[in-house]
Amino acid sequence: IEEDFRRAADIQAARDKARDDTVEALKAISQDGLPDEVAKEFQALKLLRPQYIAAKRYYRVQWLLQKNGGAPAWLNDWVATDRKQWQATVGIARRARLRRREFYRTQAQGIAASYSAVVVESLDLKAAATKIDKASGERSEFNRRARAGRQAAAVSEFNAEILKACGVCDTAVFELTGAPTIRICAHCGSENAQPVEDSLQEIVCADCGAVANRKCAGAAMAWQFTSAGIEDSIVDYHASTRAEAAKQAE
Repeated sequence: IEEDFRRAADIQAARDKARDDTVEALKAISQDGLPDEVAKEFQALKLLRPQYIAAKRYYRVQWLLQKNGGAPAWLNDWVATDRKQWQATVGIARRARLRRREFYRTQAQGIAASYSAVVVESLDLKAAATKIDKASGERSEFNRRARAGRQAAAVSEFNAEILKACGVCDTAVFELTGAPTIRICAHCGSENAQPVEDSLQEIVCADCGAVANRKCAGAAMAWQFTSAGIEDSIVDYHASTRAEAAKQAE
């Protein structure tokens, strides 16, 4: 799935480069003898930077020129190629999203059916998008790949599937908020766990030296935060759920 998203991004990058490489040629097309409608389109184009010229503007210019005597061969070729690349990009990305959704649905159903309670930790996706920490002026702990990966992962979609599956299976579901799970060492409880240099998934404790997978460590800390009294919480959850259902049925 991730590879398909990368393929779609690569094709889109090729489209953008082809647009940038031909902007000057597009603006330089002779307007002699063309109607005012076409001249106005070119005037608007000349005010735009390459990155602000959408493919549909190329299509419109080509259509207008074809209607008024014919478009240059290179523009006809560009439009034909770009249309195929657009179809490929949209098709690959759409199929990848559908497979991702089915994968998440299957995983969520397995989780909901296997446990009596599920704890979901709310992720700060806004922080993952930040390149520079405004307070310190340093780069954030999320590298470029992590920032881009949040879109491919679509964690909110997975959370939605978990909530849906838990509802179907009548599994208690709780939300963990405000707990710094991946910043605490699951071995000694120290708050000095830091990302391992040049590693995407490992953290190391500055106090005890333990190295752990950040996801596993986060899950372990989430368990430590929520395991105490979980049985009573499950009973309360089902009681409140039944009460809410009865209230809505009235």
